[in-house]
Amino acid sequence: MPTPIHLNAVAGGAGGSWYVLMEGLARLVGEVHSEIHIGVVEGGGVSNHARVGSGEVPMGILNPPMTAAAIAGRPPYDRIHPALRIGVANLTTNYLHCFVEQALPLESLAAWLERRHPLRMPVDREGTVDRMVFRLTLDHFGVAEADVERWGGALVPARSYDEQLALYSARAVNALWQFMAIPSPSIEAAHKLRPLRPLPRRCRPARTGSSTAKFPRSRWAPRSAFTPVFRTTSCTRSSAPFASTPSASAGSTRRRPSSIR
Repeated sequence: MPTPIHLNAVAGGAGGSWYVLMEGLARLVGEVHSEIHIGVVEGGGVSNHARVGSGEVPMGILNPPMTAAAIAGRPPYDRIHPALRIGVANLTTNYLHCFVEQALPLESLAAWLERRHPLRMPVDREGTVDRMVFRLTLDHFGVAEADVERWGGALVPARSYDEQLALYSARAVNALWQFMAIPSPSIEAAHKLRPLRPLPRRCRPARTGSSTAKFPRSRWAPRSAFTPVFRTTSCTRSSAPFASTPSASAGSTRRRPSSIR
């Protein structure tokens, strides 16, 4: 009988697409290789690279721009992480969801920050792409987080997208900020409570490596809006028991597991 292997894998926050996706991958691996048991833990799109690269956890979901920065030791990382290995590419495409209550007099992110509207916005944990892009967006408009409070607005801590929904339900916030694959279950649920609409942002925040795409029309986004997007990958490090893919810096081709079709 094969020796049991117990591993942890970092994903995103509870209620997010990364967490659900990693749970599904863990179940799939367990069905194919019953000796491998993967436990999913919360992480973030910035911190995951350092946690996997340092060996704290053996695998996780990452995004290519941050992976390239982590391997090279470029900001926001203060050391190189050459042991990172890409396992599965193009798992999801995550869109920046910046949504506000439909009744608010705002038509874009620029309108919020240039008019100093007192918006009550949930903010994610440090170490997440959500928080990094939020801060870079404020920087782009010459705004500090403390300025939002001075306008009469609020930045409300939220550890997960489920917590953002709870805050919206309690009227503690009147906006949502998520980097999430489409559709976002928490935004769909929030829209049923009080109608939402997207705030477009055409330019992408500096130093993120994101691209820009049209946010598709949906029940809660009746008109197209431009927004930053990240694609995601599953990564591990060279010392993990199943690592077989050379790092992105080596320019080598990836090998697809034979059990996945």
